[in-house]
Amino acid sequence: MKRFASLVMLFLVIATSAIAVDAIQEERSLLIDQLKAYNTEHDQLTAKRAEYSKRLVDLQWAFDQIEKQFRTFKVDRADLDKRMAMQAEKVRIHDARCHGTFASQEYVDTCNFELRQINAVVVAQNVENQSLNKTLSLIKAADETHTEESNKVAAADKTAFDRLNVIVTLARPIVERLKAVKRKNDDCKAAIAAVDADPTNMLKKERMHDVCGEMFDGNR
Repeated sequence: MKRFASLVMLFLVIATSAIAVDAIQEERSLLIDQLKAYNTEHDQLTAKRAEYSKRLVDLQWAFDQIEKQFRTFKVDRADLDKRMAMQAEKVRIHDARCHGTFASQEYVDTCNFELRQINAVVVAQNVENQSLNKTLSLIKAADETHTEESNKVAAADKTAFDRLNVIVTLARPIVERLKAVKRKNDDCKAAIAAVDADPTNMLKKERMHDVCGEMFDGNR
């Protein structure tokens, strides 16, 4: 009868230990699922950051082109301003010489010919000036558009970076818990195997109860 009671006790301890192993395996599965979810999000965010990085490189290239266009514009603007100033001086000299009434028709014809030449240059310079003003407007619009997009991409990249840091922080204790779970799971399996190998050894039974019971009872 005592032997039967001992066997019943052994069965109960082993059964309880098996339940403990199942419980720890369930916790392990839950932890792994959490970790997989974080890993998936981590990979997605990393891929997104790679896209953001490439886009920022492209935008920087665009900024470089805009800067080149602006430097060219400034050179053209300075050149036109200089020529327009010279033309204005020619107009002033012409007006000083040709303003008034003159007896010589030849002189008048010369002034009129000179005036037509001056006006033709002024018209051409006005067209060039309008073209440069339009170019400047386009440069400014492109710069504003690219700046706005660059800021958006940079903000999205920072959001992704911050979230990655959060994921690392959240995943770290899960990894540590998985390590602890594996150690206790291995200890419990080892203790069960020891009892299976030597069913009459009470020290091994107590060891199995202590190790596996600790997991089953939730005492970490």
